[in-house]
Amino acid sequence: MNVVPSGFQDLVQSLQYWRVFTLLGWQRVKGSYRRTVLGDFWVTINKLVHIAAIGIVFSYIFQSPRVDYIPHLALGIIFWALIVGNINTSCRIFVMSAGTIKSVPLPLHIHLMQLYWQNLILLGHNILLVPGIWWYAGIDLDLSMIMAVPGLLLLQINLAWIGLVLSIVCTRFRDLEQIITNLMQISYFLTPIMWLPERLLGKVMLPVTWYYWDGDSWISEAHQLDLIHLNLFYHLMELVRTPLLGKPLDPVHWQVAIVLALLGWALAILFFQRTRSRIVYWL
Repeated sequence: MNVVPSGFQDLVQSLQYWRVFTLLGWQRVKGSYRRTVLGDFWVTINKLVHIAAIGIVFSYIFQSPRVDYIPHLALGIIFWALIVGNINTSCRIFVMSAGTIKSVPLPLHIHLMQLYWQNLILLGHNILLVPGIWWYAGIDLDLSMIMAVPGLLLLQINLAWIGLVLSIVCTRFRDLEQIITNLMQISYFLTPIMWLPERLLGKVMLPVTWYYWDGDSWISEAHQLDLIHLNLFYHLMELVRTPLLGKPLDPVHWQVAIVLALLGWALAILFFQRTRSRIVYWL
């Protein structure tokens, strides 16, 4: 009898332990701010100061109206914190949980799920800034803003498979954690967070050639691909930021995110299936 669950079985079993990973995530958040006066709300204050400082300075640098620039920047920083928190911490989550993994027979994925829950709690604190952003920018509430909820769900689904792959690879090769951290810092500047996507859209094009079979022969067509669309973080970010700004969302963001989730999870489960039994020996 195989006592080691498959990759998919490990994921399903982890969902059954939802009380455990929600408690672990909550306790980790509380432990980070134990014996502080404001507790978890230091995260919110830090984000507010960060947004105000960068917003004032860079609105002058980019010569953008503050009423347009600061809401874009604020929501970008809030949701980028969720993205980078999940990805960077996923790289060391199994190493951080090595004692529990070696001594308690729990599904491995439960440690990733407590990380996701922990970052969602921190996101909940930062979301408190959103009504202030709406007031500052004069954004009227609209039913279309509810699309940010499925957008956030799809964002988290993509972050989950990325986190699963990185947690395995970085457990095996510890040096990769620093590489991923540096790549995320670079991605911060390449993703339209501190700058507006309108500044780049339609201005930097990449020539590509598509080939298709018409029944008799292969036909080639030349196209121009907007370079910003190659940034996957841009698509994931817009799923939540654009609806909250009260703007229409380009369907291409949904299409890219859905395809990315389907392909990513298929590959992640196969990868987890092959490495599940070895992870404990790498710790």
